[in-house]
Amino acid sequence: ITITDSGESSDQPRFNSLFRGLQVFLADDDDVNCAVTRKLLKKLGCIVSAVSSGFDWLSAIGPTSSPFEIVILELQMPELDGFEVAMRIRKSRNHSWPLIVAMTASTEKDI
Repeated sequence: ITITDSGESSDQPRFNSLFRGLQVFLADDDDVNCAVTRKLLKKLGCIVSAVSSGFDWLSAIGPTSSPFEIVILELQMPELDGFEVAMRIRKSRNHSWPLIVAMTASTEKDI
């Protein structure tokens, strides 16, 4: 939050973000976590697309290369989890992979 000379606050960051314009794809089945993550990424200047499942991600991207530079995957999505989606990305992208970031709200030690 930025405070202007007039004392008003603004949610717009005044710094030049390294993330500005970065194409990010978010897959998270939890609506609240997805909304919070999306808002934080947008605040950094990212262009964010989001889906609520691994299958939706695969359907949205298809077999062609994607414009996304970063993919953020919730590890514990039902049916097709983030681990499986990451493996499919690696198999289908012929080394033009986006950066894959794993996230989870799980507190299990083995995750």
